[in-house]
Amino acid sequence: MRGWKTSLGIMRFCLFYFGFISKCGDMRQNQKSLFLSEGDGMCCEKCQNTEMKYYPNVAITHKTHPDASTVGHRLPKALGGKNGRDWIQHECQLCNGSHGNVLSELIQKYGDNVHDVPFFVLLKFVIYSIEEFDNSIFRYFTKDHETEFQRHLQAFRKKATIAKAASEKRRRKEKRAARAQALIDESRMKAVKAVKA
Repeated sequence: MRGWKTSLGIMRFCLFYFGFISKCGDMRQNQKSLFLSEGDGMCCEKCQNTEMKYYPNVAITHKTHPDASTVGHRLPKALGGKNGRDWIQHECQLCNGSHGNVLSELIQKYGDNVHDVPFFVLLKFVIYSIEEFDNSIFRYFTKDHETEFQRHLQAFRKKATIAKAASEKRRRKEKRAARAQALIDESRMKAVKAVKA
């Protein structure tokens, strides 16, 4: 039945906001690794564009690994989300970071923590975050969050492109330096052989 995730998400958020449940902990490492590895080769469930990769035992950032598979919480843990399979999705590093930034900016706009933000403002974000209704009044109702998400996503993509270009330039420079060093070493060897002969 369409709408059940949104309904349950709103209930969980209300229980969290009014103090009946606490923020859930982190996923167990083996559970997280298994989930991330399942995302290898999949398209990001949020943007539907990025083919994700699994980078085991690597520190990832949006600059170095924008295509990394991450755990995206439909209802953010900061708003009462949990780690169950129905509440998480495979998201690329850029989408996950952008979604988190939208929430962070929303919190900073009103204060220092989630409870400083008015209830109905967060409720609107919860409906946006769960993304169960693509073409409906809800999409119109939450378009400001989508606009902010796209702004962050474009900024992250630009930074990732710049970082990739810089990394490629550095790699080419190192390759040229290695070739030059090889030529110098070869010339020295020839000179040593010529002196000995």
